[in-house]
Amino acid sequence: MPHMPKWMGNVVETVFKKFIHDVTVAEIEYIHPNLKRVTFTGDFSTVDFKLTQAVAFRVDDIHYRNYTPNFFDSETGICSVCFYLHGNGPGSAFASRLTVGDKLKMMGPRGRSLYEEGSKYHFFFGDETSLGLFNSLKSVIHANQQEYLGVLTLHPDLFALPDKLDLMLDVVPKDSAMPYEHSAAYVNSLQGKLWDVWQASIFYLTGNANAIKGVRKILLNKGVSPRNIRVQAFWAEGKQGL
Repeated sequence: MPHMPKWMGNVVETVFKKFIHDVTVAEIEYIHPNLKRVTFTGDFSTVDFKLTQAVAFRVDDIHYRNYTPNFFDSETGICSVCFYLHGNGPGSAFASRLTVGDKLKMMGPRGRSLYEEGSKYHFFFGDETSLGLFNSLKSVIHANQQEYLGVLTLHPDLFALPDKLDLMLDVVPKDSAMPYEHSAAYVNSLQGKLWDVWQASIFYLTGNANAIKGVRKILLNKGVSPRNIRVQAFWAEGKQGL
């Protein structure tokens, strides 16, 4: 829901009224200068939220943005979202402005759950926009005594982000010309006994749309079943939002 006329935004909020929730910003934490965790409170007693589903905010008069909460509890009425502040576009501006006590409307839940409960192994691929989703997956994977590994492609100044969220993931540098070059080499390097175990895992490919496409092709060539690949694009070059 990236862009619409102002009047249409009002119509959307009327038509989907039962999916819109009044929330208050209860807490803000800067995990990193570019990563802002915001905790919202509200009445979510009627919300049937599934892991990795998204919520949406109207970030200005004509734009909406979807975000994957890293925590959502309908009973306690708490929702936490990690906003990556890239300094570009209305979504980043919206997140930068949020302060404790702000009251706003949250829409959702949206989309489907990516999590495959029956799998023992889970493989993550993504970038800085994937951190909230991976953080939520990590919690349930650990709770179910399952395992995960994976790789994030990041600019060098963001290499500390996974540790800040207690995510045990490998990190490779992001190449602006080919956003998945180093991560593609990482995936291709998986072989031997390690690959014998992990090729049957569930692969979560998130973040940049072109990078997802490239890594998915590599996985298919390595014999991974399409049924074991979950994709969620958060951004693409030249587009303000997905």
